[in-house]
Amino acid sequence: MKIILVQKKRLKSHYIMIHPIWVISFFFLLIVFFVTAISLVSLYLIAERKNMVTDDVVKGWIKSLDQQRREIDDIKNETDSYLDSLAVKLGNLESRTSDLDRLGALLIIKAGLRDNDLDCYVNSGNKLENYYSDNTCFSIKERIDQLFLKVKDREQQCVLLDKLLNQSRHYKEVLIAGMPVEKGWISSPYGRRIDPFTGKVSWHNGIDFAGKSGTNILAVAGGLITWVGYRNSYGLLVEINHGNGRITRYAHNQSVTVKVGDVVMKKQCIAQMGSSGRATGDHLHFEVWVNGEVVNPMQYLLQ
Repeated sequence: MKIILVQKKRLKSHYIMIHPIWVISFFFLLIVFFVTAISLVSLYLIAERKNMVTDDVVKGWIKSLDQQRREIDDIKNETDSYLDSLAVKLGNLESRTSDLDRLGALLIIKAGLRDNDLDCYVNSGNKLENYYSDNTCFSIKERIDQLFLKVKDREQQCVLLDKLLNQSRHYKEVLIAGMPVEKGWISSPYGRRIDPFTGKVSWHNGIDFAGKSGTNILAVAGGLITWVGYRNSYGLLVEINHGNGRITRYAHNQSVTVKVGDVVMKKQCIAQMGSSGRATGDHLHFEVWVNGEVVNPMQYLLQ
């Protein structure tokens, strides 16, 4: 490509040779520049449009915030209501634990214990009551924790009291004492006596109680029936194991109301008086055995 330049004054001409590749490159670069410029402007306008905050967007934000505020208020109201109901329930529980304290004190008296036998039971309650009297110092969670400890302590002490009372009742129940017949009288003592069959002096292992046929025979203590049936000269015999090596025997019965394996209570009817076995008439032969040796029943009958 040739470009001719002409000067007016001197009327001289000059020419410049431009290669076609240069022209093409120039126009190509020009086109690239314009395309790039247009792209950048377009991207800028799009970004600005995205960042624009319209009235509709603001209204949407306000509406969303109002909804969230209402939800928060509802949650707060529900929480306040729950906490109020929880505080009422805590008050009721605290009142019941106070009732439990009073009941425990009565049980201690009935058990025949001294006040200082269960110091932990009494003192811990006093300390916790001081805590509860100042509601402003403790949150509901702390009150629940304190109440849990108090109830746990009371449970342990009630278990202890129950064991003590059961032991006391059990001791009285299995204590051999009282008359083994509903009605009757002593006809033959324990020890040496004249044998009614031989007329000679012999040893008598028990005490005989005379009475009417069919008179109720009573257990002198609670225990387990270990023998019911005929045994040699005893006739129809009932044997009771009272534990701790103590056994009582009831012989010459007419009939029985228990069987082996039964658990009987003190003063429970176990048989009816008769004359079975080696007997001269209706009576009860009563024996007491301690650790495998027969003992005088009179010491127990007088208790």
